[in-house]
Amino acid sequence: MLSSYLQINIPYGSLFIGEVDLAGDIRPLGNDVCEHILNLFNVESGSIYSKQIKRVFISKDNSSSFRDCLAKSEISIDIISIKNLEDCVNKVFKI
Repeated sequence: MLSSYLQINIPYGSLFIGEVDLAGDIRPLGNDVCEHILNLFNVESGSIYSKQIKRVFISKDNSSSFRDCLAKSEISIDIISIKNLEDCVNKVFKI
């Protein structure tokens, strides 16, 4: 919705993972988030995501474990840590 309001496109290849609470904070996800994301990128299963997703926006509370998990795989994407909605907007739209 914000992209439409600002008339600015979200950068191609962006994936957003998380939940925004009523205070605007990005809630951390469960420990199995990396496993689910790795399944998205499973090249052997013919996943289209492995070539399209270039960056993942994820809660700062999950970012280090997510980096560690991806380091064990052959997946190379940018992991962008976000703490709240304002932080996300600033990093996505570089405002």
